[in-house]
Amino acid sequence: MPIFSYKCEKCANTFDLLEGMTARKADKKCPSCGSEKVEKMLSSFSVGSSSGGSVLHPAPSCPTGTCSL
Repeated sequence: MPIFSYKCEKCANTFDLLEGMTARKADKKCPSCGSEKVEKMLSSFSVGSSSGGSVLHPAPSCPTGTCSL
Protein backbone atom coordinates (compact mmCIF):
# COMPACT_ATOMS: atom_id res chain seq x y z
CA MET A 1 0.00 0.00 0.00
CA PRO A 2 1.29 3.50 -0.77
CA ILE A 3 2.12 6.11 1.86
CA PHE A 4 0.70 9.60 1.30
CA SER A 5 1.62 12.83 3.10
CA TYR A 6 -1.16 15.15 4.28
CA LYS A 7 -1.42 18.58 5.91
CA CYS A 8 -4.29 19.49 8.22
CA GLU A 9 -6.06 22.71 7.17
CA LYS A 10 -7.17 23.32 10.78
CA CYS A 11 -3.96 22.92 12.84
CA ALA A 12 -1.27 22.76 10.07
CA ASN A 13 -0.01 19.38 11.33
CA THR A 14 1.70 17.28 8.64
CA PHE A 15 1.44 13.49 8.77
CA ASP A 16 1.71 10.36 6.63
CA LEU A 17 -1.00 7.77 6.02
CA LEU A 18 -0.58 4.24 4.73
CA GLU A 19 -3.69 3.76 2.63
CA GLY A 20 -5.09 1.36 0.10
CA MET A 21 -6.32 2.42 -3.32
CA THR A 22 -9.94 2.23 -2.11
CA ALA A 23 -9.48 4.43 0.99
CA ARG A 24 -12.41 6.74 1.67
CA LYS A 25 -12.08 10.45 2.40
CA ALA A 26 -13.82 9.89 5.75
CA ASP A 27 -10.87 7.68 6.81
CA LYS A 28 -8.44 10.59 6.45
CA LYS A 29 -8.29 12.46 9.76
CA CYS A 30 -5.58 14.54 11.38
CA PRO A 31 -4.04 12.50 14.22
CA SER A 32 -3.38 15.72 16.14
CA CYS A 33 -6.79 17.45 16.17
CA GLY A 34 -9.14 14.91 14.50
CA SER A 35 -10.16 17.24 11.68
CA GLU A 36 -11.20 15.69 8.37
CA LYS A 37 -10.11 18.83 6.50
CA VAL A 38 -6.78 17.49 5.26
CA GLU A 39 -4.98 18.15 1.98
CA LYS A 40 -2.71 15.69 0.17
CA MET A 41 0.82 17.07 -0.20
CA LEU A 42 3.45 16.42 -2.84
CA SER A 43 6.30 14.41 -1.40
CA SER A 44 9.65 13.05 -2.50
CA PHE A 45 9.91 9.38 -3.33
CA SER A 46 12.41 6.58 -3.12
CA VAL A 47 13.57 4.50 -6.08
CA GLY A 48 15.25 1.13 -5.64
CA SER A 49 18.62 0.57 -7.26
CA SER A 50 20.06 -2.61 -8.73
CA SER A 51 22.22 -3.01 -5.60
CA GLY A 52 19.09 -3.31 -3.46
CA GLY A 53 19.43 0.12 -1.79
CA SER A 54 17.20 3.09 -2.33
CA VAL A 55 17.95 6.60 -3.54
CA LEU A 56 15.99 9.67 -2.45
CA HIS A 57 15.13 12.01 -5.34
CA PRO A 58 14.21 15.49 -4.03
CA ALA A 59 12.50 18.09 -6.20
CA PRO A 60 14.80 20.39 -8.23
CA SER A 61 15.95 23.53 -6.41
CA CYS A 62 15.05 25.84 -9.30
CA PRO A 63 12.27 25.97 -11.94
CA THR A 64 14.43 24.74 -14.81
CA GLY A 65 16.27 22.09 -12.79
CA THR A 66 19.61 23.26 -14.24
CA CYS A 67 20.79 25.66 -11.50
CA SER A 68 24.18 24.97 -9.99
CA LEU A 69 24.39 24.44 -6.25
